[in-house]
Amino acid sequence: MSSNAFEKISPVAAFALHTARGEVRLRIETALRSDPQRTNSQLARELELKRTAIAHIRAALEAQGQIPVVPQSRFSVVR
Repeated sequence: MSSNAFEKISPVAAFALHTARGEVRLRIETALRSDPQRTNSQLARELELKRTAIAHIRAALEAQGQIPVVPQSRFSVVR
């Protein structure tokens, strides 16, 4: 696959990809707002997404004060 494969994406496909990403973010934000005590791993399994995606959006929402800051478990795995 060439390195510029993404440059050849059609405007319609680009819009669809952008919309899909927005919908995924909205699903994560809704889940976090409904129960911020759930772990990133629990949400990742439920939403069928990567744990790091959940963590990234959780950090943004916590920084904006939209959800309470949940202290990390001392048993959590840091990678």
